[in-house]
Amino acid sequence: MFCNSHAYFDTILIDELRPIAPSYLTRLLELILNLLISQSMKHDATPIEDLLTTLADDHDVPRAVSEQIITWFGDTKDGKWRMDILAIVKEIGHGILRNYRVIYLFLVFTISNSSW
Repeated sequence: MFCNSHAYFDTILIDELRPIAPSYLTRLLELILNLLISQSMKHDATPIEDLLTTLADDHDVPRAVSEQIITWFGDTKDGKWRMDILAIVKEIGHGILRNYRVIYLFLVFTISNSSW
C-alpha cells in the first residue's frame, strides 16, 4: 500500500489540488516512473486510464491526485499522457537533494547563475 491516508488531498479547490508535500510529490513521481517501466508503457504515449487505475487500485493514490500530477508533468491528448521527462527528472532531483540542504542550495545557486 502506497498511502494509507488521504489527508493531503481532502480538499479540491476549483478543480485544483492543494499543494502536495515535496517529499510526497517525489515519491509519487518515482512511483509513476516505476509503473511505466514495469508495465512497459511508453513515456510519450502512456494510456491515462491505465496509469490512473493502477495508481488508484494498487497504490491507493486518489485519481484526482494522479490527474493533477500528470497535468503538472506532461501533456494529455486523446487519452494519452506525454511525460515531460526533464521536468520529472528535475523534480525528483530536487526531492533527493532536499535531504542534503547545503549541497542542494549550492547546486541551485550555481545552476541559476550559470550560462547554460
